[in-house]
Amino acid sequence: MKIGIITVPDAANFGSFLQAYSLQTVLEKLGHDVCFINGWDSKYVRKLYCNWIPKKRHLKHPYIFIAKNLFWKKERAYFLENQKKLKLSDGNGENDYDLVLLGSDEIWNVKTEVFTKAAFYGGCYQNAAAFAVSAGEADYTDFLRYPDIIEYIRNIADIYVRDDNTADIVKKITGKTPLKVCDPTFLVNKEELSDSIENEYLKSNRYIAVYSYSMSIPKQNVDIIKKYARSNGCRLVSVGMYNEWCDYNLLCAPLQFSAVLQGAEAVITNTFHGTVFSVLNEKKFAVIGNKIKICDLLKEFNLDSQRIETGRMSLELLTETLQNNFINYNIIEEKIQKIRLISSGYLKKIIDKQ
Repeated sequence: MKIGIITVPDAANFGSFLQAYSLQTVLEKLGHDVCFINGWDSKYVRKLYCNWIPKKRHLKHPYIFIAKNLFWKKERAYFLENQKKLKLSDGNGENDYDLVLLGSDEIWNVKTEVFTKAAFYGGCYQNAAAFAVSAGEADYTDFLRYPDIIEYIRNIADIYVRDDNTADIVKKITGKTPLKVCDPTFLVNKEELSDSIENEYLKSNRYIAVYSYSMSIPKQNVDIIKKYARSNGCRLVSVGMYNEWCDYNLLCAPLQFSAVLQGAEAVITNTFHGTVFSVLNEKKFAVIGNKIKICDLLKEFNLDSQRIETGRMSLELLTETLQNNFINYNIIEEKIQKIRLISSGYLKKIIDKQ
């Protein structure tokens, strides 16, 4: 079967690539011909990596702005190399698919303008199904501004979501409660998403891996994280993202991300896939903030104790979270196997209906 996927395989974060690559891997193992349909414009994608035209807020920290752009110019080369593993559509035969899968990732987050295009909601296709879609931080009231999108969603026969917030939105739009599935990165063995990395800094230092967008962790929290690292004889390594407060900003490919986390003493993140790969690699970890999709994921694995509200961060709480909270990864592995089996079954069900 020829299957087209509409997602965000080329965004400037590891999670976007890894969820896309995982879904491609699963479908190809089932014997299908897979390719990614271009859902957004290439100029927008380039700006995600680096934009040399500064905005007003960048003028406060010109050095960081320049350093970040130089970092991302180099980092993009790693992304482009891994993206060669993805089968991207050349734009020909765009309607010649037996099935179009919408998802995964935040492609239904209408708070981000690029995700208000009809293609993300199957508006251009008669044979579309949604798998592991997420609306991110958007809520039902955000969708009310887009009546066309609401109608597109109502016309999708099969909708499987990644989190409770998206399930609630879909229920309000369609009147039906959609089933939940896991993110595609849980559908494959982590070894398939973990290329080795040779890096002298990582070899020579005990380190805590930080996976966070630049400037997204408040300064007062940064000071606590730095103090914790120093008191435990660890360096702070920002993985594939530029964070000037870390000891080392690591350039690496998305498929090396898991290996970097595997070698870390612990992981600190405020991202969904930073949390996913902390769990997959059975690490001690702390999640900062209260993003809906991360809270949902932690709840799924009974790991709410690993999350720290930004306003409650303290050295004592961070120490408790990283050192004293016991995580029973044997139970979590059983849970992963269970959701992998269930979610794979739903994916096969979508395919078998075609």
